[in-house]
Amino acid sequence: MGVNSLGDSLSTRSLAVYYIPPAESELFRVSTRIIGYNPRTGYVRPTKVNAGPSSAAHYGIHLTICDVLYFETDARLRSACMRVSTIAARFAPFDLELGEAVPDFPSPGAISISVGDSSGSLHALHAELLSVVNRTASASNYTLGLARADRPQFTVVESDELLRTYKAPYVLTRYQPHFTLFSGLSASVVLQAARRVQRCLDRRLHDMSVHVGEIAIMGYERDHWVIDREIRLTG
Repeated sequence: MGVNSLGDSLSTRSLAVYYIPPAESELFRVSTRIIGYNPRTGYVRPTKVNAGPSSAAHYGIHLTICDVLYFETDARLRSACMRVSTIAARFAPFDLELGEAVPDFPSPGAISISVGDSSGSLHALHAELLSVVNRTASASNYTLGLARADRPQFTVVESDELLRTYKAPYVLTRYQPHFTLFSGLSASVVLQAARRVQRCLDRRLHDMSVHVGEIAIMGYERDHWVIDREIRLTG
């Protein structure tokens, strides 16, 4: 992960905004078994699909709404958390549609479950948070070199402009919602691993809709991201 190299002060002044499925849901249970990490409890277990080291194991099952961000002061971090709560209060719960496990999506070496947002609510929530949270951050994993802007369908020039403005390259019209199960796999194993993942999903995942009633502010602890608090959508 490399976050510890930033020093304790900056790594503790960090957040990400994710959707984490409910603990009792089929999606959470099967995905946690596949990934090998539970972001609700911090519990690490052996993965059911051994495809090699994966940085996704530091995060657990999640859908990114705001990427990992870092703040210069505790006051700015608290302000960002308050803004997340304020925006969440404007949005009513909404539903998403699950697709299949897709290899090399959204980046080379990743395996992710694609997600449909037919209501447009997720994209609207993402855009709102960008304008008031990302703009106040000091840095992100992308600007610090802890994550790479390596999706081949996007140009470097466009990525640089978005990084300057939002500290993240895959936002707004580039936003591709998904649940990452593996990332950073070698090209020699990603296709076979994706087939194994899909077989696990076919056996255990029957409900292909996701009801988003809460979003999670994530914190960093002991080399993993865990839920700090969940905020209900009450609009």
